Amino acid sequence: MFKKDTCLNLIILLFCFIFMNGCKTTEILSDIDKGLGKVANTLASEDKVTGRMGLNFTNDNQKFKSGLNTMNRIIKSETSKGFKILSKGNKKYDRAKIIYDKILTVSHYGLNTSLKFVVIDKKIFNAFATGGGHIALYTGLIDELNDDELALVIAHELAHNSLSHVSEQSTLRLIDLVSQQNLDRSYYTVFTNVNEQEADRIGILYSALAGFDPYAGYNLWKKKASLNPRQFAYYRSHPLGHERSLQNLKTAKLVEKYYTKGTINPSYSYYRECNSLYCKKNTNKLTDGSGGGLLKVLEIIADVTKKASEVMIEYNKQKYQQQMYNNYYQPKISNTVNVRLPDGRIMSVKRGTRVRLPDGRIITVQ
Repeated sequence: MFKKDTCLNLIILLFCFIFMNGCKTTEILSDIDKGLGKVANTLASEDKVTGRMGLNFTNDNQKFKSGLNTMNRIIKSETSKGFKILSKGNKKYDRAKIIYDKILTVSHYGLNTSLKFVVIDKKIFNAFATGGGHIALYTGLIDELNDDELALVIAHELAHNSLSHVSEQSTLRLIDLVSQQNLDRSYYTVFTNVNEQEADRIGILYSALAGFDPYAGYNLWKKKASLNPRQFAYYRSHPLGHERSLQNLKTAKLVEKYYTKGTINPSYSYYRECNSLYCKKNTNKLTDGSGGGLLKVLEIIADVTKKASEVMIEYNKQKYQQQMYNNYYQPKISNTVNVRLPDGRIMSVKRGTRVRLPDGRIITVQ
């Protein structure tokens, strides 16, 4: 590592070189900066939310097309299994679409009518984003949630798109493949967990701006929280219910001032750019060749460093929880389970044993 005096001498030498060579040096530095800009544009794209450059190999058009292709493949898969794709005129679809339109208006996508909004008639509690702005909901989720909770889920999925999480993960995997870092699967799992937390924060902001209760997430995940200690036994791609409810509560307190029940905030376009969670970077940027290239590279480095730090904090937290589970909970869990046999008898069997249930199914006792 350089000493302080050595660094100072190098800086003085650089200024002397520039002073002595005048315009010629300026041209060289400008060309270097343009080169840095080209590299940055290849490796990264601008974050819709913060306006800063983040590591991402795809532009908005590519994200849109890739997300649409993924969504169409999922639709084809679900319909081949007999599940219907609902449309206008269906009560469940219409209810979700009304909420979606309000959230979309205040989101970073605005009134983009080319985005795919899909409702799949399947009784599971799930929703997903495919990138590029496209999202899908299952009727099992729609049926279970009130309007404020449903708005939160829709806003959460749109936030995943605004934050480019789908393409960001693809970029990470490609870099891992090329660099042969061989990142552990648990790293990707925790990386997803951090993205879920980001999408929650932006989703709650969207909900508040669209006139939906920002505390809906706190209430929803408090209801969904599990007391089962086994949830600490492995790395998790989503925050635990009780952790998520408290995180959502913290965010809700920060954005509730933008919320008026049932009314889209008339200043949503301003608060979407600058609010209690973040302020988008000034759009008056330096151009490549005039310092803009270097600035982009520095933003990419800052973005990668910040994300890596957040992932490691979450990773270490989950690792500690696993250690606590193994040291405290695991020894207290019985190695046997009572099961009802086909003849009606109840027998105590060891975990890991394969047994036939009264309905004929064969399962492994967990």
